[in-house]
Amino acid sequence: MFFAYAGLHASVGTIDDAASWMWFGVFLAGGFIGKFGGSYLGARATGLVPHDAMLVSSLMNTRGLMELIVLSIGLQMQILPPKVYTILVVFALVTTALTAPLIRFTLRVQSRAMSQQAI
Repeated sequence: MFFAYAGLHASVGTIDDAASWMWFGVFLAGGFIGKFGGSYLGARATGLVPHDAMLVSSLMNTRGLMELIVLSIGLQMQILPPKVYTILVVFALVTTALTAPLIRFTLRVQSRAMSQQAI
């Protein structure tokens, strides 16, 4: 229900100029690199092997419900303009949607590495 509420208040039509898409790209790159990279480095620092650290980072990169709650509160309190709200909601959805392909990629790489070691 909450996802529907957040989606109804986001208007992709407000992202109508190059500057808005540029900011979306900045949020996407910064958010992805920051969360994925930080999770990866943290996992490696605790002793996980690179493939497992990449899997943890892929799972940590999802945004989901907590971010949408904070964004919706910001919109309701008129802290966030509708355009910024929409950019950040789309950003949260894109990074969450990237989770499954990243996990598949990581598991495929891990499977290939294990089959190379078996040879």
